[in-house]
Amino acid sequence: MNATKQAPGDVKELHALIIAEVDDARDILQLAEQLVPLLPIKSFDELMKAGEKGRMQFRDTPFDVDSLRAFIPAITFPIEDARTLVERLAQMIRMVPPHLGVDVDSPSGMRRRMRRSGMLGPAMPMAIGRGMTAIAQDPNASAQSPLGEVGKVGM
Repeated sequence: MNATKQAPGDVKELHALIIAEVDDARDILQLAEQLVPLLPIKSFDELMKAGEKGRMQFRDTPFDVDSLRAFIPAITFPIEDARTLVERLAQMIRMVPPHLGVDVDSPSGMRRRMRRSGMLGPAMPMAIGRGMTAIAQDPNASAQSPLGEVGKVGM
């Protein structure tokens, strides 16, 4: 299929796949959905109106918006439209540690942790440094899965 002539449903499906796979995209969408009803947001004080009683959901954790006051500079505002909102959220999300607000015992937390674990596959730890990637394979290692023991990995 020619990339410029996709069926109408293909783009929506592609967007859904990207959001499901890319943690930052999912984080931005989650926050944007909570903030779009407040647009335009002229100041941090207007941002405080988000959620119930100044609380929002980020990843797996509810939080007080006011707790971010010291981390969001005044230059962030005003946020006039959805495009600006997404741009500003993307900039802020890049600064948030990937584990912050994640319930590692939830299915989404487990997937997020596995994506960022540095593991290529069962019993194949990966180390990256100075332009080289090293993969160590232990033929006696057991492959672990969230579902339990999978079996021996051998050559």
